[in-house]
Amino acid sequence: MGLLDRFRKGGGGFLNNVDGLITAFRFTTDPDFGGKTFDASKAKMLKLWAAVTVLVDGSTKPETVHLDAGDSDGLVISEDGQALTPATEEAMLWGNTPFMKFYESAVNAPNGITDVEPEEDGTLNFGGLVGVRTRFVQVKDEEADAKLAKWVKANPKKAAGKYNEAGERKGKDGKYYGARNPQVTEVYSTGNDVSGAVAARPTTTTTSPTKRGTAAPVAPRKAKGNGHAADVAIVGFSKTTLYGILEAAKGNTITVRGLNMAVTRALPDDPRREAVRTYLCNE
Repeated sequence: MGLLDRFRKGGGGFLNNVDGLITAFRFTTDPDFGGKTFDASKAKMLKLWAAVTVLVDGSTKPETVHLDAGDSDGLVISEDGQALTPATEEAMLWGNTPFMKFYESAVNAPNGITDVEPEEDGTLNFGGLVGVRTRFVQVKDEEADAKLAKWVKANPKKAAGKYNEAGERKGKDGKYYGARNPQVTEVYSTGNDVSGAVAARPTTTTTSPTKRGTAAPVAPRKAKGNGHAADVAIVGFSKTTLYGILEAAKGNTITVRGLNMAVTRALPDDPRREAVRTYLCNE
């Protein structure tokens, strides 16, 4: 059963009415919104983003859009950023997100891509998106506008001058615009060569809010016997980190979800952070 079958049970304005080639794809918890700093320590949850890089026909420079993919809790990003592996039984990829709507449109479009089949360990590999030539459009996100409209109603002073009652954001031109997300209307071909395309600026899978593209992601080894992704050094460092978190926590206890964010705050710039998070959530 494909990924979309499971979900059925239950911004990038430049990609509008254009044809283009997806030259790169990666998941990240450290998005680059045009150079703006993303402070994960202030977020209610550590969000997962899907960075889709597209070379639009007629352009010489690829552009990248970051699509919200939900909560990253318990999901391990592969070294190449194209696959997700659940580290806990509760870990899952959210279905009703801009990324999943984009992916679903790519599957359901005429000549659509093949739906992802989870591997034995639950890994979902979206590498098949790279090399796809397709037609992109922008689709209004009515759900996002409705949620923002509700917030505007409850916070009129904070929203004043930034959003209108419909939940639309005020642009630099003074006009208001609703949330829109890119989707696919037709897939022309897949497996195209992207080696000649100019690559987008690389980022790592670390969640550092201040240092981007400097720390190589940790690729932990699987420890013999229990199948958990950890090595001796990471185990020791993880335990030391956990002791510090528990010592500072109220009642010296913390939930798994709370631990996820606590690790982010405890190790803001440490390249071992994802390995520590994976080990602690497993244990």
